[in-house]
Amino acid sequence: HGKQTAGCGVEAQEGQEFAVWWSPGQNTPMGAWVLRTDEHVDHDALLKATQDLIDQHPSLRIEKADPVRLMSFCFDAAVLWSLYAKLLPARIARLFGRSLFLAWPGLVVKSRPAMFPDSPGHTPLEVHTITDGQDGLERRLGDRRREFVNKPPFDIALYELRLPLLGDWELSRGGTVRVLKCPVDAGADETPQERLLFRDLERGMEGH
Repeated sequence: HGKQTAGCGVEAQEGQEFAVWWSPGQNTPMGAWVLRTDEHVDHDALLKATQDLIDQHPSLRIEKADPVRLMSFCFDAAVLWSLYAKLLPARIARLFGRSLFLAWPGLVVKSRPAMFPDSPGHTPLEVHTITDGQDGLERRLGDRRREFVNKPPFDIALYELRLPLLGDWELSRGGTVRVLKCPVDAGADETPQERLLFRDLERGMEGH
């Protein structure tokens, strides 16, 4: 396109339009990456990092300017053009080639608030707190997998599985285990600490 001037290392401007050269079958999101951790995740820090990442990379703020069906038409026309262009007079070939180039579907770079107007912090970040155990987590991940094709180019979600450890737990093989906190003597110069203690009520075993 005529406005396609931003090169490597040059910041793309909001609303700038770009030609995109892919076949219709390639118009699908990239596969998901999963990071699992037992450490606490700072929600504010994660949101700020997501905002900085999207602001830095214009490719994460793009939207199709034309429908995919136009992409399919142009792609088929370009294939036929590559076969018959040499049989046409040079002037007609240049005219048709120029018309096909100008009609090629484009992408528009948007600002982060315009790209994600209704999301927290104007980002695609989603935070889900799961309190109904592993089954609840698997159910929500399954729902997300079915919605994956409708997600934007960049998508990020945090799933926090929170379980109340303290209390009595019924074991699948039978019996009950009680989990409680007990103080630990850290010495006169250190802050008092606690550790988790488990006790098998039927067998009389315990540990930490």
